[in-house]
Amino acid sequence: MQITVPSGIWHDRNVELNFPDDWNVIVVEPEFQPPVLSDYEIRAAMHAPIGSPMISQLAKGRQSAVIIVDDTTRPTPAHRVAPFVLEELQAGGIEDDDILFVIGLGMHRPMTRMDMAMKLGADIVNRFSVINHDLDGRFVHVGETSRGTPIDINEEVMARDLKLTIGGVIPHGGAGFSGGGKLILPGVSSYKTIRHNHTRGFRGARGGNLDNNEFRLDIEEVALKMGLDAIVNVMINSRREITGVFVGDFVKAHRQAAEFSRKCCAVTLVQQPDIVVTNSYPEDLTLRYATCGTWPFGTVREGGTKILIAGCPEGTGYHRLYGSPQTPGFRRIKALQQGQPMSNQERKDFIMFSPFVGPQEAYEILPNCLFFSSWTELMKEFMLAHKGEKDVTVAVYPYAGIQIPEE
Repeated sequence: MQITVPSGIWHDRNVELNFPDDWNVIVVEPEFQPPVLSDYEIRAAMHAPIGSPMISQLAKGRQSAVIIVDDTTRPTPAHRVAPFVLEELQAGGIEDDDILFVIGLGMHRPMTRMDMAMKLGADIVNRFSVINHDLDGRFVHVGETSRGTPIDINEEVMARDLKLTIGGVIPHGGAGFSGGGKLILPGVSSYKTIRHNHTRGFRGARGGNLDNNEFRLDIEEVALKMGLDAIVNVMINSRREITGVFVGDFVKAHRQAAEFSRKCCAVTLVQQPDIVVTNSYPEDLTLRYATCGTWPFGTVREGGTKILIAGCPEGTGYHRLYGSPQTPGFRRIKALQQGQPMSNQERKDFIMFSPFVGPQEAYEILPNCLFFSSWTELMKEFMLAHKGEKDVTVAVYPYAGIQIPEE
C-alpha cells in the first residue's frame, strides 16, 4: 500500500510511504474541511471586522502604517491577503510610501529577499519597504506587564501610527494557538522581553488551550500596551490554501479564529495502534519545529513503534534564545550508521525519517531518535521488528503540525 504525504513547508515536495498490503493502514484526516476562500470572500471578511472598525476607518487621520507579517517558519500565505489589507489602507488615505512591512522574526533567522517574495509576493516586495525585525536594533520601552515582562518593542514599529498584523492561526504548544498578539511578542519584541515571556513557565501554557493561559495573556497585555490596532488572521488547509479570514480586535477576532481552527484541525485518534506515523508538515521547515508533530505518539500501544517524518529543508534551524545545541547525539552517529538491526541498537524513543536532513543534524536536536533517510531501509528494519505479527495496525497523521485531538 502506498501513501503520499506532503513534506517541506514552502518547498512543495511529497514523500511516498509504502506499507505491506496486508497491514491495516489508517490515514487520519480532519472531518471538517471547509472550502477554499475566493478573492471575493476574503475581501468580504475585510469588510466585516470583529470587535473593531474596518481597517479603512482605522486608517483615517493616520499618517503611516506598519504591517507585521509572520516569517517562513509559519505556513501563512500572506501574499493572498496582503493586497486586501493594502486596499483598506489606501481607502483610508495612507499612501504607499508611508506603509512599512516588518517580518516578525522574534528570534528566528533573518529572511532573504527571496523569502520575502515567497511570503508576501514579488510585487509587494518591489513596491514597498520590507524589513526584518532586528533583535540588535533599537527598541522603545512602553512599561511592563502585570506578570513582570518588560515591554520593549521594535522602534520602527512604534514609529508608525497604525499597527496591523497578518498571521496564521494553528495549534501552538505554549500560546494555545498562533496568531493574535504573537506577532508582537515574540514577533517584534526585544531579546529581554521574549526571554522573560518564554522562560517563566506560565500556567495553562499548552497546545490548544486558551482558558487561563497565562502565556497567551501575557502576550496580549504586551499587544494592548504597545497599541496593536487590528489583526488579519487566516486559517489554512493542508495545501496552505486559505479557508478562513478573521479581521479585527486582536483578542475578539483571534478567539473566533482559534475556534474555527480547532474545528478544522480536530481529528479522531486511532487508539492503541501498533505503529504511529506522524508527519510534522507544515511545521517542518526546521527540525526545531518539526517536533511539534510528535503529539500522536502517546496513542501507540505499549511496545509499539513511533515514527516522525520531518522534511526540514533548512536543517536544524536557528533560534537565538536556545543557541546551538550540544548533545550526546554526536557521539552516537557512527554507531547508528553501521547498519545494525534495530534490536541491537542502543534504546531509542522513536524513529525519525527525513529525506532532506543528515544524521548529524538529526542527532544534534533529537539524540533519542533512530534516524533513517531512506524509507526503504526503514521498512527493511521494520519488517524484521514485526516479523511474524498479524493484523498490524498503522495510524498515519499526514499533517500532524496542524492537527489536534478532537475534544
